Amino acid sequence: MKENAFLYQSTKELRGVPFWGYLTWYGGDGYVANLGDNEAEATEMVEFLQNKSWIDERTRAIFAEVAVLNMNSGLFSQLVIVFEFPPIGGVFRWHREESVLLYRYTGFVGLLNLLVEIILMIFVIVVFVRELKRATKEGWDYFRQLISWTYIIVFFLFIIAVMFYVRRSILTSSTVEEMMNNRGQ
Repeated sequence: MKENAFLYQSTKELRGVPFWGYLTWYGGDGYVANLGDNEAEATEMVEFLQNKSWIDERTRAIFAEVAVLNMNSGLFSQLVIVFEFPPIGGVFRWHREESVLLYRYTGFVGLLNLLVEIILMIFVIVVFVRELKRATKEGWDYFRQLISWTYIIVFFLFIIAVMFYVRRSILTSSTVEEMMNNRGQ
């Protein structure tokens, strides 16, 4: 397992994404060392990497990532600490933390949010049907009015927003399932 830290992995294998640092753009590929689930495992792995000179003069950046899923609150938090090594020596250190509420419809506020979204959906469908009837009745004259184009643009943006919402829901489900199946990875 420790020797895997010396195996290069592509962006596809890591399911990585490009990352823009202070010094350059990192493509999402590289070498990965899993530090384990507790302090003892992490200390052991860091000592192993240090003894094997895992960080050398060709190392340009180290990303330390921690992801935590709190199932009680539905919060997913990620901390990324980046150490960048410029060719002239030294190190730049910076971090980024993000927390995302995975399940939107929990508690009273979540139910209220769901209710408002359902009302919005009904409203948009009613207006869409009304505009469709009007367009059928007026024919090509419908498209000569500015308000008609405003409705068309609003409907188009609404459809895009719904597609993003569905995509987010699918990604949330698959991410939670993957995290539960791959603990410690």
